This record gives sequence, C-alpha cells and structure tokens, in this order.
Amino acid sequence: LPNGDLKKDTSLDIVITNNLDNSISIYWGFGNGSFSNETSYSAGIWPTSVVLSDFNNDTLLDIVVASVSSYYISVLIGKGNNTFANEVTYYGGWNLYSLSVGDCNKDGIIDIFVADSYYSGVSVLLGLGDGSFKYQTWFAVGNKPTSIAVGDFNEDNNLDIVVGNSGNSTISVHLGFGNGSFSTGITRSTGTSTTSINVVDLNKDKRLDIVITNFADNIMSIFLGLGNGSFFDRVKYSTGSNPMSTVITDFNNDSRLDILLVVNGASQMHIYLGSINEAFVKKMSLTTGNGSQPKSLIIGDINNDEHLDIVVANSGTNTIGVFLGYGNLSFTKQMLYSSDYSPQSLAMGDFNNDNLMDITTANYNNDNIDIYFGYGNGTFYLNNITLETGSQTKPYAIAVGMFNNDTFLDIIVVNYGSNNVGIFLGYGDGSFMDMKVFAIGYGSLPFSILPGHFNNDQMLDFVVANEGTDNLKIFLQTC
Repeated sequence: LPNGDLKKDTSLDIVITNNLDNSISIYWGFGNGSFSNETSYSAGIWPTSVVLSDFNNDTLLDIVVASVSSYYISVLIGKGNNTFANEVTYYGGWNLYSLSVGDCNKDGIIDIFVADSYYSGVSVLLGLGDGSFKYQTWFAVGNKPTSIAVGDFNEDNNLDIVVGNSGNSTISVHLGFGNGSFSTGITRSTGTSTTSINVVDLNKDKRLDIVITNFADNIMSIFLGLGNGSFFDRVKYSTGSNPMSTVITDFNNDSRLDILLVVNGASQMHIYLGSINEAFVKKMSLTTGNGSQPKSLIIGDINNDEHLDIVVANSGTNTIGVFLGYGNLSFTKQMLYSSDYSPQSLAMGDFNNDNLMDITTANYNNDNIDIYFGYGNGTFYLNNITLETGSQTKPYAIAVGMFNNDTFLDIIVVNYGSNNVGIFLGYGDGSFMDMKVFAIGYGSLPFSILPGHFNNDQMLDFVVANEGTDNLKIFLQTC
C-alpha cells in the first residue's frame, strides 16, 4: 500500500490500485486521522504495482503505475494542489507485473525500470527531468520476470538490477554501466514460483545480498554478495508449505538481521537468526500442531519475567496456544487452552484490574468472544467467560482500549457477518456491559480494526477495514 506526503503538508496520503476499474485512488490525509473521499485517476488496464517518486525535481511526489493487461506504464505528475495531471503512458512491454525506480545514468534524475513478463525483458525509461521519459533500451532477462529490485551489487556507484524470473526459476543480476545500459546478466537458479525478493545486507559485510521465497518449492534462498556483482552459491532453507512473505529485522538484539518467515500451508512460523559470517545459522520453528491452522498471534509478557511470550489462535483445532519466552529466542512447548469454534483474532489486557495479563479471542463460528484470566505465571483460568455477539455475527477481529475514559479496559470486535462493530464496556472486575452496536453498512464485510486517537481530543476512536465495500471507515468519538 504505497503512501507518502503527496501534497507536502506533513500529512500522510494513501494510494490504492483498483484492478477492476483500471484506476488508482488517492485518499488525502487531513493530519487528524481522517481522510478525504477518494480521488480517482485512470491508470492502465489491471494496475498492480505503484511507486512514488519525484520525476521532475519539483520536490513533489509523482506516481508511476504498472499494469498487467497493458503495453504501457502510466505516469501521473503531482501539481501540489491535491491534484495530479492526467496519466501519460509510456511503452513498457506486455504483462507489466512490477517496476522499480532509481538513477541509472547518474544525471540526478529518476529513471524507471519495468519487468516485461510477456516478452521476458526489462524496459528502461530515462527521465528527462521535467516529468517525461524517453525509451532508452530493452534487454532480455530470464523467462517471465514478475519482480524487480535495484541496488549497487558491485560497489562501482552504478545502479544495478535484479529480476525474479518465474518462468524458468531463476534470478538474473544485470550490472549497470552508469549510462542507462546494463550487462547481459548473471543468472542463478532458484526455486519455482517466486513470491518475494528482497535486497539487503544480511551479514554486515557492506555488500548487498538477495533473499528470495519460492512458493511452489517450499524454500527460501539466500545469495550472499561478493561485492563484485557475483554471489556465493545459493543457501537454501526449508520453509514448510508455501512461503508467502518475510519480515527482516533484528529479533534478538544482537545487531544482526534476522528473518521471520510466514508460510501459507503449514502450521508454523520460522525465525532465522543472522550470523556475522554466514547467512543464518539457526532456524527456530514453533509448532502449533497438526491441523491447527493458526490465524493470528499476539506478543507480550504474560508471566511477568520481562521476556516476550507468544499467544496464537489455532482456528483448526479450536484452541489458544501459549509459548513462554526465555529471552534468548527460545520458547516453552505450546500450552493449549480450549476455545469456542474457529478463533480468528486475539487481544490482551488486564480486564479485572489485578495487574495480571488476560487474553480475549473472537470466535468466528460460535458468534462470541472468550476471555481468559491470567494467573501471572503464564497460565490461565480453565473456566473462561463468554460474551455473545449475536446470531450469525461472525466476529472476525478484536481489540482493546478505554473507550469511555473510566480507566477500565473495554473490548471492541468487528462482526463480519452482521456488518457492524460491537463494544463491550468493562466494569474493571472482569465483567462487561452488553454489546453496544455501531452499524457500518450493508455488504461492508468488516475484517480488521485498529483503535487510536485520530483527532487528538483524548477520546479513543477506531478505524475499520471493510472487504465488501473496499474502504476504510473511521469512527470518531464525540462525547
């Protein structure tokens, strides 16, 4: 979801691609948690990839869009008055899945690189500095490129390109000459169906490395850079079924990057710990059980030992799993607590004012939420309490906050089946008032919620994401 300050008022704006009506939508931020109604612009046929950058050096962000069912990319130049010029199209090939930007000819002007999947190449469009582009070159890569990224892989201060080629299960690295042209490329084999590609210095040697996930082969591949445009042999890591995405950061505070990998078809999460000399020396998996189908997780200190613990909602086995952390990225075996049918979402807080952490879950198939009161040692009462959300409400996501400023935590839940939000106001003793309902609209299908102070009035508001109506709704407290 591309975002940036498009109108230079220090407020964040949002850009969304609309595949079905061949447009992009811009939501202008007001800086108080609210946004304007959408402003739409035509942008190719089936737009899929958006990048924001300044193409005409006027310090205003512009937009470039790649479209799968089109021969052209669309460039929209920002005017600085909450509007953009109509799209100007430039030929890029066909089936344009992805694009990237950077200065490849060292003239201080941003250029555009387009992954041309149908013709198996990359199109380079050089910026002229006034927001327009000229078609510089096209060069062949592997079969059906669907992802592209840039970086300086041989440390010559020229921009290079790496492409993920889905058709022949390779990546190709093309070194830049600094004049807008690129080498024929170094090809390395990968797994099939690349779902993500990242460029980052994993091992702190000041050389860029490449990380790839392969959906069909169930592997993650890492290519450590030598700093001369070539790479060590691929290091493969088994991921479990269908790796989808990665988060790269330092999880254990050793100043080395680690990888958290999410897999679509297995009941596991993987954490790979970084090493100064190798890519990763340890993979730690937390097993949630056969058929558990974990849907969501939360992190917090539930046994008061100042170490982070993990709680997971296992929708397939109707359980809540607790992993207590030792503070060194190792955890206890999963402790299980029975829940109602199909827990989808979790939240934690102290609901009975005993200074001990409690847990609440939204149970999709049982039309209720459960509350588990903590003992403070990482375990919970076996007899949880249940709050009903109503027949066929299908509660999907849950959060906590103080919505009536009485210092007692309340619970808020989005009901996917009944297109509304419910708030249970807490009494501070572990009991709650009946649910207060806020309608969202027919067919909205709300599935996510986030509380926050959106207008700085000290009263807690919330925003809801709606799958059915393709929008966000912000609810501001008025009293």
